[in-house]
Amino acid sequence: MSTDDLLARLAERGGCARTADLVRGRTGERALAAAAAAGAVRRVGRGLYALPDAAREVVAARALGGRLTCLTVLAASGVPLLSRTLVPHVELAPHRGSRRGARSGVALHWASTSARSPVAGDADGVPHVAPAVALVHAVACLPQREAVAAVDAALRLRLVSRAEVLAARPVRSRRPVDDVLALVDGSAGSLPETFVRLALAAAGLRVQPQAKVPGVGRVDLLVEGCVVVEVDGYAFHSDRRAFAEDRRRDRAARAQGLIVLRYTFDEAVHGTQALVAEVLAHTAWLARR
Repeated sequence: MSTDDLLARLAERGGCARTADLVRGRTGERALAAAAAAGAVRRVGRGLYALPDAAREVVAARALGGRLTCLTVLAASGVPLLSRTLVPHVELAPHRGSRRGARSGVALHWASTSARSPVAGDADGVPHVAPAVALVHAVACLPQREAVAAVDAALRLRLVSRAEVLAARPVRSRRPVDDVLALVDGSAGSLPETFVRLALAAAGLRVQPQAKVPGVGRVDLLVEGCVVVEVDGYAFHSDRRAFAEDRRRDRAARAQGLIVLRYTFDEAVHGTQALVAEVLAHTAWLARR
């Protein structure tokens, strides 16, 4: 086996694999040892080899014999997350390897025994769980509003369906997932929009996400039928045309007697309660008119 063949096999397996999956026989083992000695590959564990630039999460999953899950899978799938993925999240077979995971700096999750759970797969040779399973695992790792926002985004991106998330729930302890699903809308345009929707609804306000206003178009949130709340997403970039269109929409909304309130990402995410207080003040003022 040539070094190029060996490197190609590693690349097909996400950059990390066990000896038995890479080579056969003494000749292959000698080629692998030579590649390691030359620095073309690195030995990252007993019988485990990786490309020099292999992602640490892939190495962690291979070392533990598990699959990537939770925040690691969601981030790779484009789901916006407020919490950072500081360590790889790996799913193992039930009741397996808790001490190994603790030593290796990995957040461990255990596979559900439910026969209805979505089937896992491989992306670019990397073992991972289905997105619905990753969301269920994320419910245990994230604050509730962030878990709701993650499911909202996954539904909007069509990565999952509600039925798939329901099927992925563990046989026991389904309540946390059910509580999150009860708050999910699925139409939110951004993570902060979900945060604001949840906070306004918790304050007792009637909130219509992605409401269509005649002459204006869709607005992020229509509160009590009289206050339009627009929330900037993660990467809000407004060119001159978009800026002008926003102002036209605002004027059209005000012409119909609606109040328009615009908030930045930081105001929506980190100043949520102040935002709610301001919206409450405006709805109360309109009610008194």
